[in-house]
Amino acid sequence: AGGGFFHEHIHVAIAGAAGRSGDLHAVLGEILENLQYFTKDSVQVSGSPGGSGYRDVDVLVEETTTGSVGVGVGFSSIDSIVGFLTLEQSNFDLFNPWNFTGGGQRFSMSLRAGAERSEFSVSLVEPWFLDQQLALGTELFYKQSTYFSDFYEQTNVGAAVSLRKPLGPKSSIKGEYRLENVNIDSDVNDQDYVNKNFAGDNGDNSALSEENIGGDFLRSALAVNYLYSSLDSTLLPRQGHKIDVGLTMAGGVVGGDVDTITLSAQGAKYWNLKWDSILSVNGELAFVDGINGDDIPIFERMFLGGGRTLRGFEFRDIGPRDSDYTNEVFGGNSLGYVTLEYTVPIIENVRAAVFSDTGFVNEDSWDLGADDIYSDVGFGIRLRLPISPLPLALDYAIPVSSPDQEADK
Repeated sequence: AGGGFFHEHIHVAIAGAAGRSGDLHAVLGEILENLQYFTKDSVQVSGSPGGSGYRDVDVLVEETTTGSVGVGVGFSSIDSIVGFLTLEQSNFDLFNPWNFTGGGQRFSMSLRAGAERSEFSVSLVEPWFLDQQLALGTELFYKQSTYFSDFYEQTNVGAAVSLRKPLGPKSSIKGEYRLENVNIDSDVNDQDYVNKNFAGDNGDNSALSEENIGGDFLRSALAVNYLYSSLDSTLLPRQGHKIDVGLTMAGGVVGGDVDTITLSAQGAKYWNLKWDSILSVNGELAFVDGINGDDIPIFERMFLGGGRTLRGFEFRDIGPRDSDYTNEVFGGNSLGYVTLEYTVPIIENVRAAVFSDTGFVNEDSWDLGADDIYSDVGFGIRLRLPISPLPLALDYAIPVSSPDQEADK
């Protein structure tokens, strides 16, 4: 069932299933369901062994609605209340005017507005560029954010283009070029933190002052990422692992005002244990350095804390601190963290979780020193709701180790 592009995806899924262990029919069925092109429970896979090491496979699917519109209001501890509007079509066709469906392209438009952010983006992915298994992606975006800091506002406006090529059934390589204007507007200036006992000691000396971080920056960057995934599901992984290693060069031969090199390595591993419990470990190592010793802008620096990293600490509250002035973290050049989590099913679509997070942020580049280690423990629940394919996470955590007493408040 379905058009030609569905057949192409089914062929790719068969190749991917053949490269994984386990029952071929079950693995293939799971891969096809994860594509979200077909109605739930409609995927039927059958077949019998053929000759010369081949197997006949029969696939029967029913095409689902590939377009969706989402409107709602969300809340998070990071950016408060946010209203959103999303428009998505996973069977888009840019070259089919008025109907704009049937080509297998992925189109997405998103608008988010709230107390601490305003964002708009439009993206299009052509998964079979030049009739090759090569995904061409394009994006236009505008992001205005005040939730990064109480002392400055950041605005990003730009565009990106990317190419992604599979290297096998589980791995791929992605290259991206991104051009954007980044504006930093700081509230801290020479009228703040004036020290009457020392002439010239005022807010300009703050690590977050307009003098030190403010202005407009043209960021031109090339990035390459190697990705590997053997996860059994993209929505609720129970087994397998995932690796993402990336290198980004901003400036240098590609121009712009920002001259940095960033290296990052992220990984995750899942084990499906007794009673359908899931043990997982994930983490990241990352470093940023200036080309030819250039200063590193605030938007290139690294932070930890918040619901996506160390959950027992406030968002971006781990790292070198502007102690004598704003008392806020201004970011480091080296980062590392690891999270250990165990979840068990309570009832259908509800899982309980316990976890521990550990990490560091160091001021210098390429610094793996573990002198200042932060850690926390906590618990939470994971909810699968009809309004979202991804689980909703509700967590509570407390710090266990904090070298910086300000971060422990």
